Amino acid sequence: MRRRPRSQALAGTVLLTVLALAAFRAVAPPPAAAAEPGYLMKERILLLQGYIESQGAKAYWRFPKTQWVAPGGRLRAPLWPVDPWTGGAMRPGSAPGHYIYRAADDRRSYRLTGYFQGASMTVTGAVPFTYMMACDHRSKEGLCQVQQYLERWVSSHDGAYPPASTVTRHGGVGEQSIMKFWPSNPWNHGPMAQSTNEGDFKYSRSDDDQSYKMTAHLRHGTTWSVVGSLADNPCHKLRLQLSDELVKSSLHVLQGYIEAYRQAHGGAAPAAADVSHTGALGQGNPYWPDDPYSAVPMAQGTAAGQFTYVVHGGGAYTLTGHLSQGDYTLP
Repeated sequence: MRRRPRSQALAGTVLLTVLALAAFRAVAPPPAAAAEPGYLMKERILLLQGYIESQGAKAYWRFPKTQWVAPGGRLRAPLWPVDPWTGGAMRPGSAPGHYIYRAADDRRSYRLTGYFQGASMTVTGAVPFTYMMACDHRSKEGLCQVQQYLERWVSSHDGAYPPASTVTRHGGVGEQSIMKFWPSNPWNHGPMAQSTNEGDFKYSRSDDDQSYKMTAHLRHGTTWSVVGSLADNPCHKLRLQLSDELVKSSLHVLQGYIEAYRQAHGGAAPAAADVSHTGALGQGNPYWPDDPYSAVPMAQGTAAGQFTYVVHGGGAYTLTGHLSQGDYTLP
């Protein structure tokens, strides 16, 4: 392969450099325009905006407060912009070389206006939409995780929903031994808490403690909720099934006592008053079954865990146990 002479290569490089410089001069502003105060003011407003955006991003998209954006304020600005008309530090105001900055009440957006001679320039900023969507998704995921912890708590507390003060990171729900991680608020990165702030939630239970509702607070005041009830809790369903089985088996125990009484009394069934913990059958036997729903000795009544005893003629009787749903009658 034939190589080009070194002088030709150098000449080509020089030519490209000259062409590049010519192109740059064609698009770059002339020195006079670059030094014009209005041109400099635009640059410095954009510089100030860069400081505002940078600090907002570092603070999880909480832009600086209005009073912070001033010389000596809390806005992090390595090089404070200079008023191109006076040569002093740019300050808030509406005169040429000044600016007015306003942050929204929630500090999720802002408006910055720079003033020229007879004109102005306004730039705005807000939390990126994709970031807000991501935070909302994380808020929903966090709420679902708290719901799982709550349902686990219910399964170990006899189907009772916890009071609101318990549903916190350091409350009974958050301190369960199996819980290794409590979800964080994606907006401030602290633990999700019960408040109306974005990324936090509200928890409430019904007056009869049979259901609850949890609501996550999302961006722009929107919400997202999950609900639950004991009827939908699989652990509670299993507990009811087991309790109903205990009622059925206890009913057979009572039937055995009644039959033993009949054999000892010529086939006569005991009176209703005798079929109780304190009656003749309860006193004459060492064991009396407990009501699995109230953890007290089974008694006659119509509530779940209780029983109905009816005496008929000729020593016949009917013994019915009351379940969580429906009744169970012995033949």
